[in-house]
Amino acid sequence: MKKLLLFIGLLFFLSFQPVSASFGGGIYDDANAQPEGLGGTDSRCIGSTANEVSGVGFQVRAMREGEDNLGTIISNSYSVATYTGQSDYTVIMNLPYPPPDPANAWQCACNANPLDSYQCVYTNQDPDTSGSLNFFVKRANVQNNAWWQVFGGSVFSRYNIQSLIPVNFNNSPGYCNTTPGCLPALIGTDTADDIDSPGFAFTLNGTIYTHETGTSFIHDPDQRSNAIQGFAAGTNLPTEDYNFFAKKMLQDAVVLPSSQKPTPTSQPAIYSHAGNLTIGTANQWHVANSEQIIVFIEGNLVVDDLPGATNRLITVEPGGTGFLAFIVQGNVIITPNVGYPDLNTSPTDPNSPLIEGVFVADGIIQVQSYQTTPDYKLIVAGTFVGWTGINLQRSFANQDDNSLNNIVPAESFVFRPDLLVNTPTVMKAAHFNIREI
Repeated sequence: MKKLLLFIGLLFFLSFQPVSASFGGGIYDDANAQPEGLGGTDSRCIGSTANEVSGVGFQVRAMREGEDNLGTIISNSYSVATYTGQSDYTVIMNLPYPPPDPANAWQCACNANPLDSYQCVYTNQDPDTSGSLNFFVKRANVQNNAWWQVFGGSVFSRYNIQSLIPVNFNNSPGYCNTTPGCLPALIGTDTADDIDSPGFAFTLNGTIYTHETGTSFIHDPDQRSNAIQGFAAGTNLPTEDYNFFAKKMLQDAVVLPSSQKPTPTSQPAIYSHAGNLTIGTANQWHVANSEQIIVFIEGNLVVDDLPGATNRLITVEPGGTGFLAFIVQGNVIITPNVGYPDLNTSPTDPNSPLIEGVFVADGIIQVQSYQTTPDYKLIVAGTFVGWTGINLQRSFANQDDNSLNNIVPAESFVFRPDLLVNTPTVMKAAHFNIREI
């Protein structure tokens, strides 16, 4: 009996960790708050503390390797204890998501996670640093936002996936579910209309949000007979970014002769380009179904058009082994000039995508907006990967009139399974996850 008691006492001693330090501060409403100094999430935010915010529904954590501490919030003040006084803590505040009031949601005003505006982040923080570590938030109207849609493919995200499908349960006119030709779903069937072709939504640490009521509109029941509204949580994709592909192929690349599409002499042909590359009306890229081209860009890829021109700027001819990939160290930027003034242009028309191919960016995939005037409808096809995030800015709102956003998505992404099939062997990789069982 003495040995058993000694063992239990020793186990208790080894598992007990005394609290060593803590973070604390307040939550305030200031849309103009900014990180001090050089900025970045390592910098503390400064702003007005005049407007206190009740942290009901908020959550705060302090984390470092091997340690994850959940804090407490009382009124507008928070505290979170830590086991050490090390200076490598990440302190995050998660705001309510989905927001209980979409017309008056809280979002992070300073040091927002670039992939999740409902999460404020401080990195490399020391709990022994004097002064409060305050969080600053702002109000945002996310009701009746412009939305986006995928045809035939799947959607992957480390954080939240949000596309609020404009469905009215009273079947009132002026909404997607009562407008002919509008599909009230995040993911629709592919353009070949194959049975059960709509893919799924995958998230690692987030929420899939497709309607302000919490109702799921991932699929349309008429287009998927199995696993309707099915989604997968907990997925974690291997990072295949610029450096990943560069180690495999960059040594075989030749310098891209100009901004014009090259004529490959081998398949696949691998090219590199230093600096930004802009593709527009004067240098459209049209890849034949017998060509395979891979381009490494040490900068940004910018795709631009003349306003209202609706040029198909980057295309890959189907029906063969055609393939095109841009592997970008910076961002992929689609300017507001790229798109259709006719909002009823159908993404199921095989000739409607204005941009086609495989686009992998270490930075973000950014679809830009005119901001002050209604945007064009964007239709693209292929695979789009933004390892830092995807920023979709398009909206059909005209001042206070948001009605057009209720009947058509602002961005449509069409899956091209032939590009997956035609992926050159040099781009493919096998990933193994070996664990003891």
